[in-house]
Amino acid sequence: MYLLALRHLLFAFSVLVVLIALAAPSAAAPGRPTQSLGAFITPADAWASSSQTAAGRTPRKLIDGSGWGETARGSGVYVHTSDVAGDRNCMWNGGPASWLVFDLGRPCRVNGVYVWNYNEGGGWNSRGVKGLAILVSVDGKEFRPIGTFTLAEASGRDDDAGQTVPFPAVVQARYFKFQILSNYRGGESSGLAEVRFSNAEAKAVRPIAWKPTYARPRYPRRPLGQPLAGAENIVYPTDAGIVDVTKAPYFAKGDGKADDTAAIQRALDDHPNQGAIVYLPNGIYLISDTLHWPHGGNPGGEEKETVLQGQSRAGTVIQLRDACPGFGSARPPKAVIYTGKRPAQRFGNEIHNLTVDTGAGNPGACGIQFIANNQGGVYDVSIVSGDGQGVIGLDLGYTDEQGPCLIKNVLVRGFDLGVHVATSVDSETLEHVTLEYQNRAGIRNDGQPCTVRDLRSVGAVPAFVAAGGFSVLVGAHLKGIGAASEQPAVVVEAPLSARDIQTTGYKIALADRVGSRRDLAGPNIPLFLSKPATSLFGSPGPPLTLPVRETPEAPWDKPSAWVAPQKFGAPTGAGDWSGAIQQAIDSGATTVYLPRGDYRVGHTVVIRGNVRRIIGCKANLNIIAPLNGQAQPVFRFGDGAQPVVTVEGLNTDFGGGPFIFWGTNRRGRWSCVASRSTFKRRTPSMGRGQGRYSWRTSSGATSGSTARPSGHGSSTRRGTGCTS
Repeated sequence: MYLLALRHLLFAFSVLVVLIALAAPSAAAPGRPTQSLGAFITPADAWASSSQTAAGRTPRKLIDGSGWGETARGSGVYVHTSDVAGDRNCMWNGGPASWLVFDLGRPCRVNGVYVWNYNEGGGWNSRGVKGLAILVSVDGKEFRPIGTFTLAEASGRDDDAGQTVPFPAVVQARYFKFQILSNYRGGESSGLAEVRFSNAEAKAVRPIAWKPTYARPRYPRRPLGQPLAGAENIVYPTDAGIVDVTKAPYFAKGDGKADDTAAIQRALDDHPNQGAIVYLPNGIYLISDTLHWPHGGNPGGEEKETVLQGQSRAGTVIQLRDACPGFGSARPPKAVIYTGKRPAQRFGNEIHNLTVDTGAGNPGACGIQFIANNQGGVYDVSIVSGDGQGVIGLDLGYTDEQGPCLIKNVLVRGFDLGVHVATSVDSETLEHVTLEYQNRAGIRNDGQPCTVRDLRSVGAVPAFVAAGGFSVLVGAHLKGIGAASEQPAVVVEAPLSARDIQTTGYKIALADRVGSRRDLAGPNIPLFLSKPATSLFGSPGPPLTLPVRETPEAPWDKPSAWVAPQKFGAPTGAGDWSGAIQQAIDSGATTVYLPRGDYRVGHTVVIRGNVRRIIGCKANLNIIAPLNGQAQPVFRFGDGAQPVVTVEGLNTDFGGGPFIFWGTNRRGRWSCVASRSTFKRRTPSMGRGQGRYSWRTSSGATSGSTARPSGHGSSTRRGTGCTS
């Protein structure tokens, strides 16, 4: 009898355990599809009683998919990263007893919720929610409780699988309120990583096999270095100091068959932080691993002052092998070209005139993860996915302390995101950017001051998402196709100033999810300000809406038209190259080049005559006596025959002295473009009597300012003066 009673007791206890297990949240089993209750319902909006807004950790991070996704496309297993800053500040933080409200956009029948608890590594996952009360509402005003739940602590790993929280019964509601009762940290701050609700009326549908939405790019094979008809032809003299990856000792093939990874990587590694131009003649360079910027052995000097230069944008192709090992998963994504991470010392990094193709069957690939500070950028580059898959085309948000840098004349085709910008320091400027066939968004800014001019896009998703930071969008042509008829062209979740935006094919031109929360039907947006304009001087008037002039271009001459100062003999006196440089300018050549190296300059050099381009090849100018003790320019523009003069690729240190860098007494209308050059000072501060980075006109007036740590980009001024 005692045995029978004990047996009944054990049976009753086991039933109780099963019932408790069914009512409690359950961690997703590794490899098991996440949507075990029902299909995902992604909330349309979310807000909270408190947030770590300055860090970008807002409630919308719980519903935007940042840091979250399938382990592999089609696996059905959704995991969250532990790197809170690495993917758009991808979690929410608030006060320890905060509440959050999720708006599903419409009333739904819901039988549970999928939760990924706060998952930041380094022990910070203890901010995760422990005790949670959930309340529901149809109208967002009157809430009723449906239960109290205990969430499991997140793993703090990059593949946290989250947990399923079944409700005691199916509820019909539009609004869901989470009231946090406790966390695993015992106070300080609470957080969550991602939230999706379970549709009681629909089971998850496993995704079908990936189908490209555009034809795969093809690159006809041609002899190595052969100019491409109709394309630019960027070729240097053999003595310019350029590192050609097809020459000894590297011998890259560029035939689309041989694996050129090791050859290109060796050329990079042999010239760390030296201002080297690593050059790829026209060809197809097949690779099977990430090309890393050279690190070098100098602490603090790594991964900077490196240039990757192609012969032409269409003719120089770096192509990743199809289904390449290591590029199959977006957890984490892997770049074809990687240029390093913070701190903000990545001066002079540049990529020019080439195509990066991430191949087919590489869903975890990024085209380029790029960083440059003060001077540097990506120019005349195409980034394409062979089949439309991939995480990000141009990733500017993978590291903090990004910029200032310039992205100009860039095309991105395919990928989930075309261009991604994130973190808070420092800024990016994008100009003449074309985006095609992205899967989630064209450009997404998650934190930076970011200015975009002349954005052109074609796709079925929003073209621009201002999710953080401060964005400026000037002059855009946004064409929606397919599912874009149910999407906004521009999504505003953070401060945005936009003007002259033209859209077609989208449901609405702009969805404002902050501030006034108003939508603009469009199709065009003459002017939009997410916040009212302010002024230091009374009430602000209407915007000036000034036109933006294009940077003038000087032709790239054949090397036979170039001349170097070395042709005119050795430097004079204390190694002063001023005379030889002046003779090269006065020789009648249209292009004067300084092969990479060091040049001491002790007298003003006058840019005049027939010269229209001075190419530094990343040469260094060291200003010596007597010039470094005089209030005179290093370069003065005199009268000349060319309407446009370009000065590029020159680096200099200001070692002290009253000299300035530029001056002019040239007459008439003309343009100067100073670009891709670094003007740095060694001294910790710039006081009176030290070097200046400015323009001095023939009347003696100056424009510009005291020398900065470095200059970047290019701009112009018509007339007797000009700026860089």
